[in-house]
Amino acid sequence: MSVRSDRPKHLVSAATLAASLCLAATAARAEQLQDVIAYVYETNPGLQSQRAALKALDESYVQARSQFGPNISASVGDTDYIDKRSGVTAHADTQSAAMSLVQPLYSGGRLTSRLDATKAQIKSGREVLRRYELDLLGRVVTAYLDVRRDQQLLKISQDT
Repeated sequence: MSVRSDRPKHLVSAATLAASLCLAATAARAEQLQDVIAYVYETNPGLQSQRAALKALDESYVQARSQFGPNISASVGDTDYIDKRSGVTAHADTQSAAMSLVQPLYSGGRLTSRLDATKAQIKSGREVLRRYELDLLGRVVTAYLDVRRDQQLLKISQDT
């Protein structure tokens, strides 16, 4: 039952792609298949979003890798205190500064497993992108050939 529910989505997207290719083909009849593939590969919003998701995964690797390095933190404080309650004015002015440097020596494998998980997510993201590209390429080629076939059928029917 889920196969049938997926079919209309593919048919609608293929029909939309075929219609846009048909309009593009009438505007410029000299388009070749490689031109159409290159155009769709550069402008498809779904493919662009998949690429952006992969870039985000690549950034997660950098973040996971940075956990192995030192962590430096610093703080500066300034306090000014005046007490006039007891009839005698008391004044205190304190300044403080602190800096800490932490270098993890042993994390119980937590950082290494996080880095390995990030690598696996990146590989998975690359495969998702590759699968999306192949699916898109198949849909583009099918739509292009359908349009070319229909153009030839129309030409044959007009000649007879």
